Amino acid sequence: MGFLSPVSNATALTSIGGLATSDLVLTKSQSPYVLTSTLQIPPGISVTVEAGVGIQSNGVDNMFWTQGSLTFKGTRENP
Repeated sequence: MGFLSPVSNATALTSIGGLATSDLVLTKSQSPYVLTSTLQIPPGISVTVEAGVGIQSNGVDNMFWTQGSLTFKGTRENP
């Protein structure tokens, strides 16, 4: 799954950041995610964020740098 790597700690955050090297789905079951650096999505790479996923910026100025595809699947009831 590219650069995605879980972090084991009391808050159960999943750490993400850097260059995505393959398609990626951010799932509610591994949420919340914390960005360690800008998530770079190059051409030809797709990142999908499921409904209910939490993403924390951790002080990152630009959360996403997108030249590929970034899709959010949230709803009004489940953002």
